[in-house]
Amino acid sequence: MSIESASTNLTPLLSTIGFGGIVGFLIGFMLKKVMKILAIIAGALFAFLLYLQSQEMLNIYWDRLQNTSQGIVSAITAALTTTTAAGGSMSIPGIQLTTGSAAVGFTIGFMKG
Repeated sequence: MSIESASTNLTPLLSTIGFGGIVGFLIGFMLKKVMKILAIIAGALFAFLLYLQSQEMLNIYWDRLQNTSQGIVSAITAALTTTTAAGGSMSIPGIQLTTGSAAVGFTIGFMKG
């Protein structure tokens, strides 16, 4: 087995892994940036609502807000934790490599973001 034939055989594999990793990194990096911006906006909105309530310009029913938010969080959690009956792993090696490298890239991008 020569080096030329080995590089010919490995080039598609390495490009698949590299592409998945780069895309995963970019998605993770941008997702963390967007989450930070949304957290700042939500915090500013919450502080503004507290200010309006302290000035008695607004009356917030905190018990209703808590019940509603708990219902929403429970629905989201239930939707994310349910498994489908047709679930299972794919047996196509290229898809598993791309998914694995994208997951590693996503994790690194999310930590660096």
